[in-house]
Amino acid sequence: MPITNAEKQARFRKKQELKNFKDQVFKKLQLNLPFRSRRETPDEIHSLLEEAARLPSGWNEEDLDRAFRCIRQLYFEFESPREDLKMDLVDVKVHLEEFASTPDPRKFFSDTEESISKTRVLASHLISALELSTLSNSERAAAVMEAIRHVGRAATISGDMVKSDAMMVCQASLQSHYDRPDWFLDSLAKWLANRLDEELVHELGKRLANFQQKDML
Repeated sequence: MPITNAEKQARFRKKQELKNFKDQVFKKLQLNLPFRSRRETPDEIHSLLEEAARLPSGWNEEDLDRAFRCIRQLYFEFESPREDLKMDLVDVKVHLEEFASTPDPRKFFSDTEESISKTRVLASHLISALELSTLSNSERAAAVMEAIRHVGRAATISGDMVKSDAMMVCQASLQSHYDRPDWFLDSLAKWLANRLDEELVHELGKRLANFQQKDML
């Protein structure tokens, strides 16, 4: 059944509201970019916002709500001053303890910055490879998980396992017969609690408590 002109106009106004909202969010982020420690460029942020605001053919109210929600989520992430890569590279508490005891703080600082820089370059290459691929997001997610498992196995075999959130995720990706470091469970619990809202944390706890081996099948 074809839609009326009034319905077409209403849909156009809703799309325009979405576009205006996306543009306003980008302008707000642009104003704050010089004061933020994140490394995304304005073009990268704009591209993500454009993708979030893209509606499918024959979109409905659910699609529209999802687009608004995705734009808000991106805004909250990019407005945050924390730098996830640096936090994933080292355990902050351990890092501060090492810094306090080092005989050469200047070298310690320069070595840390060099490590962060090299890690950022590698991350950029990996992201570029993902973006250049013609794979779906599900396929890219599977490829990333394979790389994570590779790092987790290599770290377990070599014993080169500095405590960090990133290493914890690599260890979590391995099968149950692998040994985990003694800090693994505490780090996993803290990591999940920091990324899930309170309701989801409680729900996860209940499901884990009721989990049985047969549920894996």
